[in-house]
Amino acid sequence: MRARTSVALAVALLCLVILAAGCGRGGEQSPPAEGERKIDVEQSGEGGGGKVTLEGEEGQSTIEVQEEVPSEESLGAPIYPKATYVPGSGVSGKTTSGEKEFEVSGAEFTTGDKLSKVVEWYKTKLGDPVSGGSAETTWIFQDTQGKLTAVIVEPADGAVKITIGKVSGDLDIKL
Repeated sequence: MRARTSVALAVALLCLVILAAGCGRGGEQSPPAEGERKIDVEQSGEGGGGKVTLEGEEGQSTIEVQEEVPSEESLGAPIYPKATYVPGSGVSGKTTSGEKEFEVSGAEFTTGDKLSKVVEWYKTKLGDPVSGGSAETTWIFQDTQGKLTAVIVEPADGAVKITIGKVSGDLDIKL
């Protein structure tokens, strides 16, 4: 179950990153033919992100993605004090369809501190990890509102990489 949750979180974050990168073209399109969907793409001002609106037989859905420097509150987990934000890695997104919503946020950080020091710091903040070892240590937890957060600490290019991601809402949205 935990492995499935970790994979779902990784897939959701990957989809948002791909969507954010692909939000470069906008404009009106012709009305959809029967059985097809109308897709409208709007790019945000400066920076990455944008909004995609899908209209079809099942109604309207929107996907909003924003590239942003995250806060501990938006990520749902503490950020290691000596960590540096990896520019361009912060993304948040929200998908809505009718009454259903699904939200995702995530970012990467790096530090020059030893892996063991970073892992011990997170253990004091988050408790025991769901998995751990020399290659990667992972915490996955859910808050009282049902928001699921993952923290992954791993070695990367002579530093320690910390990846934090949060998902919440309805996973069964039809687009």
